[in-house]
Amino acid sequence: MSRTTVALAALVTALCAPFAFAQKPAPQKPAPAAAPQPAAEKPVPLYFYMVDGAGHRVLVQTQFSLSNADADARVLRRLSGVVSGLEQRGFRRNASVSISDWDKKEKFAKCYVYLEDAESGKGTATGARVWCSESGISEVAVAPSDEPKHVDKVLERFTFFLAKAKDGLKN
Repeated sequence: MSRTTVALAALVTALCAPFAFAQKPAPQKPAPAAAPQPAAEKPVPLYFYMVDGAGHRVLVQTQFSLSNADADARVLRRLSGVVSGLEQRGFRRNASVSISDWDKKEKFAKCYVYLEDAESGKGTATGARVWCSESGISEVAVAPSDEPKHVDKVLERFTFFLAKAKDGLKN
């Protein structure tokens, strides 16, 4: 009987050993969430107001992509060129100035210069839009932005619109 008991114990051990000594699998960690895909980066706008001694105002606006350093360097050069040109015409940056109502008749011209404007470009290029209230003329597009004389053309159009707006204010 002891032989039978030993044989039975060996059989039970042989059959149960894999279950008794098997390691519990480690709890499964949830799979990491898929990294969110970066959304299409939107351009970052920059705008500020400038005013001259007579109170004429201009809103200067541009935008940076922040995803292309070379393109942003070109945007910065064009912005710097336009701001320098406006300063030569007597305009200075003024954080307290704004244009509250474009349609309201004022004693000063309200102008804007939108640089890097996709609507004003040709094809996939960007351009600029220039306009002044009281000029009697709708906005004009100056395209494309990458043209070497782009800043000069923007400032030329601005000077033209401002002169027309000043004439319109006299009436």
